[in-house]
Amino acid sequence: MKHIFFTKTLSELKKHPDKLSKLISQRYGLRCMKSIYSFKHPKHYLFKYEELVNNPVATLTKLFNFIGVPFEDSILLNYDKHSNARDFTSEKLLPYKPIEKIQNTWVERWKDPIHEEIVASFKNKRKRCIGFEIPDIQ
Repeated sequence: MKHIFFTKTLSELKKHPDKLSKLISQRYGLRCMKSIYSFKHPKHYLFKYEELVNNPVATLTKLFNFIGVPFEDSILLNYDKHSNARDFTSEKLLPYKPIEKIQNTWVERWKDPIHEEIVASFKNKRKRCIGFEIPDIQ
């Protein structure tokens, strides 16, 4: 796969708008990841998806303590009720579409051989941005 960098001239990129779009998307994604994983301020709270799905009560209790709100068991009973979400890529208000209850079936799903190519790409291009090494698939 050929990589495009901002060193390309504008005229070259104008000839291939699909490459420009991909480049901007990749750079934006990397900046977002760098930004998220650089949160070190005491007013930032970062937790992992794996923590949430494997132990939602403990993870949410810590989060609620952080923001100074008491955690109530009813929160886990009502999280899947109707609400709207905003698609920040298009600024549209999206209708609620529940997919499934909180469960840990997606944790380590990336280890499935069907995802090897995507995982390899991620490891090669983005591991430095997230601050930890990604283990090899066993």
